[in-house]
Amino acid sequence: AYEIKFEDEWSTEEFELVSGLTTGTWSTIAPGANISHIVILKPHTYGYKSSGMAKVTYKHSADDEEVQVAHSNDLGLLPVLSA
Repeated sequence: AYEIKFEDEWSTEEFELVSGLTTGTWSTIAPGANISHIVILKPHTYGYKSSGMAKVTYKHSADDEEVQVAHSNDLGLLPVLSA
């Protein structure tokens, strides 16, 4: 994959970003390779919090004009027991 862009948005009203990045870019990822990504968030309050889908865009080849778009699974409502 080429020109990979990653976006993972979390509500700043519901969570504080403790570590990690919610966006990233990579020029290439070799076939069969992977990249791990960890984000640590701290909730501002307890209760059920909603999550969204992360978005990844990429090209199949360096000279490809067409951008592919993929989304992660929505995690649904996440139970936060304490803040």
